[in-house]
Amino acid sequence: SVSLGSGLTMGAPTWNGLEEAIQFSLFPNPARDKVTLAWNDQITEGTVVVRNLMGQTLGSYLIAESNQLTFNTAEWVDHQVLMVTVYQEGKPPLSKKLVICR
Repeated sequence: SVSLGSGLTMGAPTWNGLEEAIQFSLFPNPARDKVTLAWNDQITEGTVVVRNLMGQTLGSYLIAESNQLTFNTAEWVDHQVLMVTVYQEGKPPLSKKLVICR
């Protein structure tokens, strides 16, 4: 960020909680019929939302007391890039790309 004087700053806000950031992985990626999302033990509850690049929601899943979630991708359109976003209260959302390739 850039200081504009008088205590004003311009630029992206900073978030000092990086040690608490959500970390997750998607596999296999590219995926065919199923994909597993696995996360660190810091996620105890939250929501996973899968959207296409047009912003349409293809699925929404609740995170329970587990360290992974597997969802079926068979009904989604072949050969597309999706965004998988993990939301957890009090923390910034984190998104990763998922490629469906059949």
